[in-house]
Amino acid sequence: MEALSAIVTLATLLLGLLIGFRLIVRSGLQLSAPELWLGCFFLFYHALASGLSSALYTGWSRPELALSDQIASRVHCAYYVFSIAGSVGFIFFTWLTFRPHARWGRWLAWGLALGMLAGAYSLWWTERFELRVMNGAGYWVVLALKGVGFSWLSGEAWRSWRMSQRRLRLGLSDAVVSNRFLLISMWALVTMLLSWSDPLARLWYVELTGSTTLWVPELGRPIIAGVVAFATTFLSLSGTLLMLSFFPTARYRRWVERRALQTEGV
Repeated sequence: MEALSAIVTLATLLLGLLIGFRLIVRSGLQLSAPELWLGCFFLFYHALASGLSSALYTGWSRPELALSDQIASRVHCAYYVFSIAGSVGFIFFTWLTFRPHARWGRWLAWGLALGMLAGAYSLWWTERFELRVMNGAGYWVVLALKGVGFSWLSGEAWRSWRMSQRRLRLGLSDAVVSNRFLLISMWALVTMLLSWSDPLARLWYVELTGSTTLWVPELGRPIIAGVVAFATTFLSLSGTLLMLSFFPTARYRRWVERRALQTEGV
């Protein structure tokens, strides 16, 4: 399972890099372009932050690969820098794509971004990004606000899919574009669930051992095995949804278009 997880993780990281660079180039580096912000998400969060996270926690299951405390805290800091930069990217993408003229959308986007920055600052101020089994309030603030952002994106994409389905019945919408809204909605939901694998593993360990500070690899390995299986499943699903969204095969396109023709005939 560890070998499969490594392959899936590496493939997902490379896919994130590819999509991120592609979107950033397409945006022309214009701050008002939603593609730029979504590209930043895939580059910073989906690829770089995920890669740092893997390097950071590998030592929890294989002590011989553990980083020193000094290096671990720096890697942890870098993880939060890239993670929040990417999270701000997908939040601003949601705002600029679905609610560009809504005042509440602007306030929500900036509120989530500033809230995550405040949470990360709290982690630096109180813990200096020390690698712990159970982090303080800042960790949970960042996690919760990130979840709100993913839920917002999933809800907006779902709403756009439902609206496009009405147009599709009248032949006024493109079937592949309409389907992409559905795929993005599902992907955002899957990614949000995936982000909860980390806190659930921590809570599981604390419940099992009663310790919030000391990590014992022998006790943690069964938990890691469960988390690896969970993460591998959801990473595979996330990668599939991304491939179909950004690189749909000819066969998949034909399937979507056939279903659209059937819908028009209803």
